[in-house]
Parts: sequence; C-alpha cells; structure tokens
Amino acid sequence: MDTEEKITDLLQKLTEIDTKLDSALARLDDHESRIRSLENIPARRWDMLLSELIGIVAASAIGLLIGKII
Repeated sequence: MDTEEKITDLLQKLTEIDTKLDSALARLDDHESRIRSLENIPARRWDMLLSELIGIVAASAIGLLIGKII
C-alpha cells in the first residue's frame, strides 16, 4: 500500500468516525431531553397537589360563607 492509498484510507476512516460521533451526539441530546422530562414529573405532581389544595380551601371558605349567610 503506497502513501496515497494510506491517506485515502485514513480520510475514509475519519469520515466514518465523524458520522458515528454525530450520531452519538444526537442520541445524547435525545437522552438528555428525556431525562429532564422524567426529572420534572415530581414537580408537576406537587404543582397539581397544591392546585387541588387551593381549590379545596377556596371551596371550603365559600361553603362556610354561604352557611353563615343562610
């Protein structure tokens, strides 16, 4: 194998490595977004719980007011 063939082979392998690296980086971005989504689930649950509690307190207060009026 002469020098020119070695350089051509090396360039081809570098191109393959670059393609594989791009693919790995794209998958890494996908994994990162899915992990962030999973991390946000408990926060959303707490938000839902807080909303429900506020609704219950508001309904109780309105019920109390109506009960006193009647």
